[in-house]
Amino acid sequence: MSEFQCPRYEGCDAPLCPLADDLDLITWFPDEPVCPMRKYARLPWLKKQRRIQSLGSTNAEGFFTVAMLETISKVRKGLVGAAPDNGLVAEARWLQDRADAEAARRRNRESQESPQPPAIASNQHCDRVPVEQLVLLGTG
Repeated sequence: MSEFQCPRYEGCDAPLCPLADDLDLITWFPDEPVCPMRKYARLPWLKKQRRIQSLGSTNAEGFFTVAMLETISKVRKGLVGAAPDNGLVAEARWLQDRADAEAARRRNRESQESPQPPAIASNQHCDRVPVEQLVLLGTG
């Protein structure tokens, strides 16, 4: 990115810039600034950055990347970023742990749902007498 692309290039300290060419390689810590440009405020990962900062209880030691922010469906208290000591290995591990946890939650939800009885496809499975038989019974 250059100063020609962003009018706030000189004074902006946000590490995750929507205009950056190498956005997938940049890390962001919750105590670092977020892009102040209103033009990009609706980007989902920027919204999540702001939400993480608003909680204030996140692990400041952990970092986030755009890929990590995009996998977060809902920002909740206790959200922790990846360990900064391992870089991209930590990002891959964080993403895998998150995918595994989501799969476990989905399996748990499915197992807790009560099975629905099958829909009645014909009158053979019904306790009610078909209308045709009622007519015959009444005339006989």
